[in-house]
Amino acid sequence: MIHRKKPLFFTSIILAGILCYSILHNLPVYSENPFNRFMNFKQPVFATSDAASNIYLIDDGTKRIMKLDAAGKVIFVLNGETGGSPGFFSAQELAVDSYGNLYVLDNLLDENGQNVEKEEIIRYTANGKFKDIVYSVEYAEEDRPIRTGNICSISVYKENLYLYNKKKDSFVLTRVALDTKKSKDIIHVAFADAASMIVDFGTAYDPPASIFTTKRGEIYKAVETGDLSLVYTGDNKAADFVSSIPWKAEVYDRDTVYFSDILQRSIRCIEPSGNVRTLISDKILQEQGYDSDGVNFYTVSVAANGNAVLVSNGNVVSCNNMSIVGFYGSRGLLPVSGYLLRLLQWIQIVLLAGILAFIAWYLVVNIFKGRPSAVLMQSLFVIFAIVIATLLVSNTIFDKFQSRYESDIFNHISQTMFLASKNIDGDTFEKIKKPEHFMDENYKLIREQLHASFNYNQDTWNEGFYGALYTVVDNKLYAVMYYDDSKCPFYPLAEDGSEQDYLRVFNEKIMITTKSSDAEGDWMYGMTPVLNSSGKVVGVLEVGTDSYGFNQENSRLKNEVLLKTATLLVVLIFIMLEITIFADLLRKRRERLPDEADSKMITSLDTLTMRPLCFLIYLACFMSGSFVPILMKQLYRPILGLPENVVLALPISVEALLIAVSSVIGGYVNDKKGCRPTLISGLVLLFGGQLISGFAGSPAMFIFARAVAGAGMGLTFISMQNYVVIPASEEERNEGISALNSGGFAGLNAGLIVGGLLAEKFGMSKVYFFSTALVMICVFLSIKTVKNNTCTVQKEGNSQGSIKSLFKFFTTPAVSTFFLLMLIPTVICTMFIDYFFPLFAEGQKMSTSGISRAFLLYGLSIIYLGPSLTVYISKKIGAKLSMLLAALILAAALLQFAVQGTLTSAFIAIFMIGISESFGITLRVNYFSSINAADLLGQGKSLGYYGLVENLGQVLGPIIYGMVIGMGIFKGIGLIGIFFIGVISLFSILSVRKKAAVANALKV
Repeated sequence: MIHRKKPLFFTSIILAGILCYSILHNLPVYSENPFNRFMNFKQPVFATSDAASNIYLIDDGTKRIMKLDAAGKVIFVLNGETGGSPGFFSAQELAVDSYGNLYVLDNLLDENGQNVEKEEIIRYTANGKFKDIVYSVEYAEEDRPIRTGNICSISVYKENLYLYNKKKDSFVLTRVALDTKKSKDIIHVAFADAASMIVDFGTAYDPPASIFTTKRGEIYKAVETGDLSLVYTGDNKAADFVSSIPWKAEVYDRDTVYFSDILQRSIRCIEPSGNVRTLISDKILQEQGYDSDGVNFYTVSVAANGNAVLVSNGNVVSCNNMSIVGFYGSRGLLPVSGYLLRLLQWIQIVLLAGILAFIAWYLVVNIFKGRPSAVLMQSLFVIFAIVIATLLVSNTIFDKFQSRYESDIFNHISQTMFLASKNIDGDTFEKIKKPEHFMDENYKLIREQLHASFNYNQDTWNEGFYGALYTVVDNKLYAVMYYDDSKCPFYPLAEDGSEQDYLRVFNEKIMITTKSSDAEGDWMYGMTPVLNSSGKVVGVLEVGTDSYGFNQENSRLKNEVLLKTATLLVVLIFIMLEITIFADLLRKRRERLPDEADSKMITSLDTLTMRPLCFLIYLACFMSGSFVPILMKQLYRPILGLPENVVLALPISVEALLIAVSSVIGGYVNDKKGCRPTLISGLVLLFGGQLISGFAGSPAMFIFARAVAGAGMGLTFISMQNYVVIPASEEERNEGISALNSGGFAGLNAGLIVGGLLAEKFGMSKVYFFSTALVMICVFLSIKTVKNNTCTVQKEGNSQGSIKSLFKFFTTPAVSTFFLLMLIPTVICTMFIDYFFPLFAEGQKMSTSGISRAFLLYGLSIIYLGPSLTVYISKKIGAKLSMLLAALILAAALLQFAVQGTLTSAFIAIFMIGISESFGITLRVNYFSSINAADLLGQGKSLGYYGLVENLGQVLGPIIYGMVIGMGIFKGIGLIGIFFIGVISLFSILSVRKKAAVANALKV
């Protein structure tokens, strides 16, 4: 019964990992009611349509894109801020081509959420899959636009993408060929203050022409020659009022112009004849039976079929050019498949809970036999206590921190408002009465006073601050000026209740501070009256800041605390687990029969005690693994005229070289003297190397220290590897090798983490002294627990020990085939983790801690899946087929990354490689040890050469990856994966033929 449940246990572990990944990847889903078939719009800001009347909209603070069909059924949803994966950060506009491909104008903001670092136009397929980046502009720090970028009004026509780039005193219409992505400027027009003056563009094609609106309430037309003509104005210059403010504009069928009239709260149409008519308004909507009280339209887009799509008060509206509404609503209907998928995603949580309960039950009943050790239970209790304490304390700290932060910000806002309101000239402000006054002398004077109030955002205290000025007419709120010039004078604000605080400040002459959220961000701000020289309230000054920067920093801080806690918990688990295993093994050794205990023969129980010892040794060795080049850079001095980068790499290179050489020497020593003398000798050398490294004050001394440490590591590693393959039984050898690998990888991961923390606290050099203390403990444990294999027998046929016998060993078909077609290619492929992934992840703007977690994922796969998978798979299909299975999983990992090419797929590849290596490492060593030529050469010597060839693969790996990446990342990785499949297939064929040849020879 237990045996039959083992596969289910392993399957449960894999399923738990898949479910955890799926749940984390789909977190936004869990904010929706699983039993609600509707998906509500969240403050939509932009909508467009295609020729088939499908609707595309941006909502949720520009962080979500949704596609619906003409009936309002949701087709797909895209979520922004994808954390490094290909996708958008803050969607500004959308366009659709004739194939249904979606184009997203994306803005990437700086850490304060104030300035645009980069603008991209991203292409998605008709089913919402990321395709590529069509156009990209990155701004230098001193040239970054405020909040909204310079690119706007994107559109697609006949295999070309059109976009506008607003400059200081001109604008450019650029055409981008969608097949080649080559761009060409086709219209360049000089226009004073274009960057701040122009609101929006519409494009006519064949020949190209531009329609654009200004913040002075005008619509102009520009042709290829750069000539301008006024198409429309809402200003009555003979009177002191304005009747219309055109804002967003679109062109349909070349000569028909649609525009949103924000003052008349309607979408209007300028026909080719020049006639202006209302296309959609509150009255027209009510006549068709829609409840649209207080509606205001700020945006408009026109599909290829002439339908206008607009956003109003949380609703999306689509109508034809006859004002007939085709869609009106504030939510989309999930199709049956989408609804079931949402339910399934919620069911995943229940499944995960059930699987985790089964895993816990299996461990208690079958692994611990219903009696978990006291050490393990104490460890689990300590871990549980740390988790609970961390969550409680961190939440209290962050809540207090947020409260204190908000209090300080509001104090700053109140002080700034008080001083700024005294600085604003109320008499001049009164003279700004209509859009025509945008950027006139009075406007510029008030604008200068507004920006000067918070010193142009040049200081630390005011980096994220903004200012705005409003006025009230007939108890209605109008914007007069925004710090980023995004609004024109007398821009009407939505009457949705948010204006009440402003009206109170204006009417009651009071100051208010508050918080709110809208489609553009989370705001902390205050309002105070602006007075003229007679003391009359003429406006409202708003000063505030977007909480984006704080929320981002707070989120980063929370994640850092939680990740550090999780990382320390992993180390604690490693240590507690190894202590538990060591204590259990020592107990079993004490309980052995007296004759077994006194025997010099090494049993599987003896080899298993190497795991905790290996853990401590690797922990000591790799404490400095993350900072050797950094420490060398601090010690750097020129050496023999070598380039600096070469000198910085010398400690690692010399250490690796000495590990390889001493592994071979250690193999010979091991065969003659036994494992324990070799192990202790290696630890003594390692102790000396680590101690000298700590005292090293020059690059030459540090390089020498790493060479000594490398020699010690080589002797130590090869002696441990020899020790666990001594038992005669293949099953016992597999168990021993797997245990050694698990202990080693656990120690490596713990060493990197502990070493990094100690380096931050005490300095990098001091870490080596902690390492020497651990090495001394290892020496003591080796003397007490490691037997010496004094029964090593020299095999017949290996008596010469000459170069000739060595040549014969390497040219033996079984050995050369294994080395060339299995070991070296496998090691080269696994360099995906060590060499390729850090470079790829850094290019995706992933942090160093994030990259290290990928290594941790790889190590955990080997540590906790290795022992069980090795025994189970090798029993089922044998060592050779198991080794080939591991190779196929490794190839599949590379190929799935080559196809997907995302950061997520890279993590999946690392997890798959971890599964492959969890049993592949052990079974490759076991397969090699079973080769007759390796047995004849001597166990120690053959494993020494095995390590030498393995290191050769590690040297070749970066070179191979560097060469193929030149062809393109995804193509190159795909070629490696395909080539690896071909190589292991050839190995499989040749090894079968050799087996058949041997069988035929025996028959003869």
